[in-house]
Amino acid sequence: MVNKVVIPIAGWGTRMFPASKVMPKALFPIVDHKDGLCKPILHIIIEDAVDALKKYNNGNEDDIRVCIVLQESQRQIMKQYFDEPTNAAYRKPALETQIAKIEYVSKRLTFVVQKEQLGFGHAVLCAKEFIGDDKEPFLVMLGDHVYTSNIEGQSCVEQVLNAYKVGGLSVTSIDVCDEVNLPYNGVLKIKDQVNDSYTPTESIVLKLETTIEKPSVKVAEENNLFLDGDSLNKLNLSVKGEGRKALCYFGIDLLPPALFNYLEKNLAAKNFTQNELNLRDAMRGVIENEGMNGVVVRGRRYDTGMPDEYVETLHEYHTFKK
Repeated sequence: MVNKVVIPIAGWGTRMFPASKVMPKALFPIVDHKDGLCKPILHIIIEDAVDALKKYNNGNEDDIRVCIVLQESQRQIMKQYFDEPTNAAYRKPALETQIAKIEYVSKRLTFVVQKEQLGFGHAVLCAKEFIGDDKEPFLVMLGDHVYTSNIEGQSCVEQVLNAYKVGGLSVTSIDVCDEVNLPYNGVLKIKDQVNDSYTPTESIVLKLETTIEKPSVKVAEENNLFLDGDSLNKLNLSVKGEGRKALCYFGIDLLPPALFNYLEKNLAAKNFTQNELNLRDAMRGVIENEGMNGVVVRGRRYDTGMPDEYVETLHEYHTFKK
């Protein structure tokens, strides 16, 4: 049973400073189009994950657990949001709906402190004890991304979980990026397609060959990472803008416990990228040795970690209608 989620949250963040000095980016508010309530970004992310897992597990929600990996300085404000509003002092009739929303997620939470700030991969590694001896994969989600799905009744998280049912391997979500954005993305190379036929309510599942983190154009060319027109059509990818396209990460991962072995090896060898333990470098080991699939998500991601994107999200996410 897939029932665990790991969500590392960022620190101050220079792009959102000075507001992020007062509040972690993950707690910045946006209005949720699903119920019209103004919530912290992190609350929406957790709800999406829990709802998807509950549906995946045929309505069973008792064992769903969420690990928030944070810095010690963030613990108090996180607990203040998720714990204190459930106390009697907030029990007013006008707030019952909002409180119920908080309780729905707060009872599942575990907070783990990342004592050294060694990057996203290190934050995921901090959740190893939380995952424990589980054999099933666990969800990893970014603490500053929210998503809308183009498949009615099926969230982006559900698309990832459904791809696990189809292919039987751990899964990463896939998007498409322009050539000019290669230096900012992990790029994926595909081996073949898992489900040759699919319906409007299904996503395309792909067998992955490898991943290369932030490749140059030259490296992308040498490794055949660019997609030709036939591939774009076959993958049903509607892309805008000029220039060549490649497959990159969408931001939702369903990863096996074996990932921790690769993270630990890279940490011991100090195999860092820009002084950080990189999650995608460890995922390359999973892809090449354990096998891993990718799902071309039919939806949109909103990166709230930068000012312009945050402002766009405030409007676009709230007004989203399928």
